[in-house]
Amino acid sequence: MKKALAFTLIVVLAALIYPVYAKVKFLQYIPRDENLATLTKTGLDFNVAEVPCDIAADLQKELVECQTCVALQGSCPDCCLVIDGEDRSVACSEEEDPQYDCEPFAFNTQNCMQQLRSCSDIINYECTEVIACQRRGCPDPEPDTGHSPFVFCNPDGSGGWLCNKQNLNPKFTGCTPTSESGLESCKNIHPYYIVQPVPCPPPDEMNFCYKYEVSQNFSDCIEACRNYADETETCRRKINCCKDSTCLPDGYQDTCTADCTVPGGTSKTCCQIRVEHPECDEYTLDQCMDIQKNLSVCQGVGSSGGNVDAGKCLLCFKEIEDHGEPVSYSFIAKSRERLVISWQILASHARATSDPDFDITFAHLHSMVKIWGETEKKFVHQSMVVQKSFGGSFNIFAATSVDKAVDFKGEEYFVLQPGCKYTIKPYYFIPPLDKGLEIRIDSVQMTVLRIRD
Repeated sequence: MKKALAFTLIVVLAALIYPVYAKVKFLQYIPRDENLATLTKTGLDFNVAEVPCDIAADLQKELVECQTCVALQGSCPDCCLVIDGEDRSVACSEEEDPQYDCEPFAFNTQNCMQQLRSCSDIINYECTEVIACQRRGCPDPEPDTGHSPFVFCNPDGSGGWLCNKQNLNPKFTGCTPTSESGLESCKNIHPYYIVQPVPCPPPDEMNFCYKYEVSQNFSDCIEACRNYADETETCRRKINCCKDSTCLPDGYQDTCTADCTVPGGTSKTCCQIRVEHPECDEYTLDQCMDIQKNLSVCQGVGSSGGNVDAGKCLLCFKEIEDHGEPVSYSFIAKSRERLVISWQILASHARATSDPDFDITFAHLHSMVKIWGETEKKFVHQSMVVQKSFGGSFNIFAATSVDKAVDFKGEEYFVLQPGCKYTIKPYYFIPPLDKGLEIRIDSVQMTVLRIRD
């Protein structure tokens, strides 16, 4: 007995003198009562389209129109337009003034390269610069001596030439005009000259020379060609003079020529489109923001401020399906349980089936999740609405949390009641714009983190 007691005392003393410590002094994690559930649906091939919803349709259409108009105003500011009461036109255009209605050029570097190659920029004339590029495509009626030292032709002082050789042709009978110009070619107008034999000037008066006079038909053709060439260049010079004084300091080219053409649509500048839509003058960026706010309130986002349409758009959302069956996650709630829900939607093939020219960047797919209480027979939670434009790659990723709520007495309580069954479902909504909007949902993933306090 005494030996056992002595041994015990020795062990106690050893423990006090040489204490034993755990290798890790701190806990590596905090124990929690939680559960993670993930629901993934791929290969859905589920086409969703515009959802009938009058209140949302009106707001969405107004918002798209406002945003389109404000963008149009930015691409074509007022300085690019000439507004006279209800009449409007693009500055420096033929609609503003008939003097800017220019006929097409008769000659270009394709049908008249040799003559116009030194005039590579035959359209962008400086305002005050006078260039006779187009005239170079018209005939030169002077007789061609072929650079022969034995043949001469000298002006006779009356518009003709005195030459020592018969049967000479013009130096240049002209380029063939473009068909768009409607100008007649002078190449095949014969005869080019009226030729008469006359005595040569001294000291060769004993020899015969030939007086060349341009025939009336050839002369008329040359005059018509030159007049047309001068008119087309003068017209474009007037346009450039107008543009030089428009939308300063940035200038007409940088301010008024933006292209607003939708792929597959008719080629038009933003200014041409703005002229066609005078209603766009009335919209402002502040108005667009107000409409966006009203749409958000309709979707249950932000303070209603007495808005009678608050939350009404939420009734328009539809369930996302997996081949006809709703995508959902059901569970029985535990006591003091909270949730963190994240969901992701991948989609593709966005289009406007009834209006291929519609800019789909103005269309959006809206999404949210709701929790249905099977026992309470009502929705106990709905997330905020998230949206993504149809334009570009499409991926919605969002999250919501279900925690405590406050009752009418100001006391907190858990939203999820223990022992009750709840079902979580993702929803979608495409506001109707009457454009046949459609997008294919390829996959949906929903992750539910269940946490107990």
